[in-house]
Amino acid sequence: TIWDSSDDADIPYTALSGSPDTLDLAVDTKLLVWSSKEFAPAGDVTAPGGGAGASYDGSFEALSNASFTTSPGEEHIFGGSFEFGSGANFDGSTATITLSTVDSARVVDTNEAAFHNLVFDGSGSWVMDDTSVTIGNNLFIEDGAVTFTTGTTSIGGSLTNSGSFTANNGLLSFTATSGAKSVEFGGSDAAAVEFIGDAAWTFLDTIATTTDSFLVATGTVTLPSGTLAVGADFVVLDGLTANGGELKLTQDSATTTLTLSNNDL
Repeated sequence: TIWDSSDDADIPYTALSGSPDTLDLAVDTKLLVWSSKEFAPAGDVTAPGGGAGASYDGSFEALSNASFTTSPGEEHIFGGSFEFGSGANFDGSTATITLSTVDSARVVDTNEAAFHNLVFDGSGSWVMDDTSVTIGNNLFIEDGAVTFTTGTTSIGGSLTNSGSFTANNGLLSFTATSGAKSVEFGGSDAAAVEFIGDAAWTFLDTIATTTDSFLVATGTVTLPSGTLAVGADFVVLDGLTANGGELKLTQDSATTTLTLSNNDL
């Protein structure tokens, strides 16, 4: 038996049994996992936000030594921050986490635990607060503005950007080990970029910019069909498809290394 807001208006959530089971929180509500407790919903959770704009609205927080355990295929939506306290654990399994705030400067901090799919879908903004961020599969920035970590953001699938991102002098590391993947900067400038898996990546942009180095260590990269501007070294140690585009090396104050490893521009 489920006892929820349909039974008592003072209960700030609605729980439904189905395929999948769902837990929907009211606006102006935060989902809080108490210290040393585990939250394993075995269904999809939505904390939509969209209320009065308080920092807790639509947010998720796991307190110290708590855990949030997802299951394969789950889809969770949070309209605020997504934060884990000291010693708290996030198990992203193969779930999709969608962050959908319309407010500014919401925080994403998982104690460096990995996401599977991560989606930003809201007109607000987020700051990635971990030193390193790992996304095992795809990163979609469908709307809003995301500030990446100053460390490394590792992406095991594709990157699609229809909003905006701030590179924050961090490294974008593409790590997929197989298959065809896509990269879309969407008008935002990356800093340093590296491809270190065995996949085949294709830029969807006509024009793309990296303000720092560009490295293809392993795998194959198809460049933008227009102009790729690179602010430091451009080094290819494996495969490259020029795609009829132009490579523009923009560093003017230091020596720039250009390595093509028998690939053509």
